[in-house]
Amino acid sequence: MENNFGDLVCSFQKSDTELIGAGFSTYKGNDYFYIRIFQQALFEQDNIIPTQKGITLKIDHLNDVSDGIQKVADVMTSDKVVKVIQKNNKEQVRVGVSEFKGSIYVYVRIYFKNTEGNYLPTKKGINIPLSKYEQLVEMIKQLSEKNR
Repeated sequence: MENNFGDLVCSFQKSDTELIGAGFSTYKGNDYFYIRIFQQALFEQDNIIPTQKGITLKIDHLNDVSDGIQKVADVMTSDKVVKVIQKNNKEQVRVGVSEFKGSIYVYVRIYFKNTEGNYLPTKKGINIPLSKYEQLVEMIKQLSEKNR
């Protein structure tokens, strides 16, 4: 499926109104992959709209994200960062598990470096319930296979 983010390779339903989608895009001659939350268009059921919630990284980091998501399986019951990927000198992508209101979530989120040198979370990223973890693993697997 082609959209303004490029080639949407795979997706799964996050909620009644949201999808988690992953795919590839090219910008200024560089190849990227993305994992993003999409919303269904209000009156067009087959049309989806990308949100700002998600990550886009150079294709070189696909294996790093895949590795982080695989490591989540080892820590599913605690708050833990399992992988840190340096995006640039001011941003990191972190893959991990957190608890919120008694439920466990898997996240892939961008953190930015503040003036004190500490990394703080941004709104850019995805956060899914643990029950959707296997779908995330399968989505990353499909991305990796398509990238070969």
